[in-house]
Amino acid sequence: MKKIALICMPLVLALAFGVCALIVVNNHKRTIYAQNLTLNTTVLNLEVGESYRLDNDDFKISPSNCTEKSFFSVNDTLVASVDNVSGLIKAKKVGNCIVTISIKSGEESALTKQIEVVVIEKTYYPQNITLSEDYVVVAKSGSIALNFEIEGKCNVKPQITIENGNISYDYETNKLCGVEVGDDTLTICFPMSKTEKKTFVVGVKVTKKQIITKDCQVALSSEPVDVEYKIPSDFENVTCKIVKGSALAEVVSFEYGHLVLLTKDIGNLIVEIDSTNAKIVLYVEIIKSTQV
Repeated sequence: MKKIALICMPLVLALAFGVCALIVVNNHKRTIYAQNLTLNTTVLNLEVGESYRLDNDDFKISPSNCTEKSFFSVNDTLVASVDNVSGLIKAKKVGNCIVTISIKSGEESALTKQIEVVVIEKTYYPQNITLSEDYVVVAKSGSIALNFEIEGKCNVKPQITIENGNISYDYETNKLCGVEVGDDTLTICFPMSKTEKKTFVVGVKVTKKQIITKDCQVALSSEPVDVEYKIPSDFENVTCKIVKGSALAEVVSFEYGHLVLLTKDIGNLIVEIDSTNAKIVLYVEIIKSTQV
């Protein structure tokens, strides 16, 4: 029996080693290199602080059974960083940089493609915006400023629409200019978020006369109130009328430098005092007497 065991032992060992060797050979994976690398994204726009992971939506490797892994690098780490394995890009400061995608196409060769990353300033939407006017008068070749109040940090710019071309408006300088005599409508549309907007519509009259404007505040009262205003030296052939808010007050009398109103309710009205050579526009706010 001992002899039989000794004879069989080498055979058993040989078979065992043969199976192991066979298993090792069968588990060895064949390397399949990349044959092609194409981009679906050539330019990527990010805001400062934003992250983005490059994936199959941005680039494609063929054949589909390629066993090699892609690697990523960036030429300016001050503008953005990229994880060389995952492709996660983090925007750091305003500027441009290039992210390079690389994958082996052979033992000593590789395919590369480049994506331009444009990093812009982070967008700050206003918490709230109000505009005092919905009707203004401006002289041809003259200009006025609109009374905006913006709450919170804001770096977004509105969309500006002018209906008739009788005016121009520059949001950066907040200057509304009269171009041609006539009526016009200015529409200002502010983005409040990625999906929400707030729109202001301002009626504008452009006149050939000199325009003098004044903001004033009076208290609601059962007694007539006096509104003072300055007049030019050549003021003649004068007329006076309420062009907006006529339900809030009525004109009792007016003379050079003085307008007497009988107030009826709180709110905003516009009074035009017109002459041959000039026009005075009074923006009158009627408030409760306790607010004065």
